[in-house]
Amino acid sequence: MRFNPDHTPIRRKLRKDSTLPERILWSELRGMKTGYKFRRQETIGPYIVDYYCHAKKLIVEVDGIHHSDKDVEMNDRLRDEYFIENKFRILRFSDDEVKNNLEGVVIEIKKECERE
Repeated sequence: MRFNPDHTPIRRKLRKDSTLPERILWSELRGMKTGYKFRRQETIGPYIVDYYCHAKKLIVEVDGIHHSDKDVEMNDRLRDEYFIENKFRILRFSDDEVKNNLEGVVIEIKKECERE
């Protein structure tokens, strides 16, 4: 379900062109600093997610201002429904949350990882 070779160039581009909030959060998630292994720009089914912890089936998304657009909101809801139907958990944070409350965001991610 996870790997789609067609996504490889897209995933590379997304990693290369990541936003400042995505880079900030990645600096906290990489290298198991949280105690959990995360991957970035990971393929799950037909979608590419910002961060994924396989051991906990946890997806973490960082949403920029464009996510307030009606079409993007609808797409996010459809993505979330797909993930929930397939037993994934998902956390969404805004760019502002990551930039202004990084410690709180990381604490929330750790709490979700520790939840069974």
